[in-house]
Amino acid sequence: MLTLKRYPVSISGLALALASIGSSWELMLRGIGSFIHVILLVISLALSLPVWAKILMYPKQLQDAIKDPVMVTALPTLTMLGMLYSDIVAYSNITLATLVLSIMLILHLILLINFIYYHIIKSNLEDYTPAWFIPTVGGGLACSAMAPMGYAEVSYTILCVASILFFVVLLAILLRFFIYGKVGHYKSPTLVVFAAPASICLSGYLSISNHPSTIITLFLASLVLLLVLFSYMLAFFIILKNKFSPLFSCLTFPLAMSTFAIHKFSQWANQQISAAWGDVFSIMSGVQLVASSAVIAYVLWGYCYYLLSDAPQKSEL
Repeated sequence: MLTLKRYPVSISGLALALASIGSSWELMLRGIGSFIHVILLVISLALSLPVWAKILMYPKQLQDAIKDPVMVTALPTLTMLGMLYSDIVAYSNITLATLVLSIMLILHLILLINFIYYHIIKSNLEDYTPAWFIPTVGGGLACSAMAPMGYAEVSYTILCVASILFFVVLLAILLRFFIYGKVGHYKSPTLVVFAAPASICLSGYLSISNHPSTIITLFLASLVLLLVLFSYMLAFFIILKNKFSPLFSCLTFPLAMSTFAIHKFSQWANQQISAAWGDVFSIMSGVQLVASSAVIAYVLWGYCYYLLSDAPQKSEL
């Protein structure tokens, strides 16, 4: 029987994906897209609230999770989800949205400091995985959420820090792969997280910049497109070759975020390059929206089956 203590923290990654992909549906399909967005937000909230309750009721598990190299990368998806919610709240109450975003940023910073202490300073290079982009670069999601609130200087500071951490961690992870080779079979879903950091930086940059640099935009977009192609091939390979596990949540939110980033890039390309190129990337983002939604739907179905079975008694991830 599933209990709150056994509820998987990693499901917050799926909740983040649902909220993020809902934004893309609303942007691409006016009217019906808004309805889809609301439905996905409700599901996202229903999945994430038990995680918050678990953290509050079982603080010892939170302490253990912070010290676990896999679990610690799932916790920041909760604060990232809160950042997305603050963006939605901003349309009706800027003050409340600012409060929510501030709390989420503080919590994310606390998680980042603990992550650096327990897993970067005290770990070996062999332990590095792409999932480490989540606590280090995930805070950059605040830039997109902060756009309707103002605070331009704060947004740019967060974006700069996230971008620097992105390239530092990227170099470290590439070095790890060069020296030690592939990650273990259990951690293979974390490879899809490669699609997330560049997407966060690109969407954040285009959201807060009034006059985006062509060079920076094209550089980030090139990274996004390259990593997205790699991530989709890897995601479908993992789904076809592996039995479902809670770590499959790593397949969802990077693809959802890259969908949003490419849509933002298509809008920029339409204005700064040509309408034809804008249409090309708009079609690309539409195809990606369908593909990423399919992956998210599969993982949601997998989690439903997982939660209703006795699997949570064997794993608390």
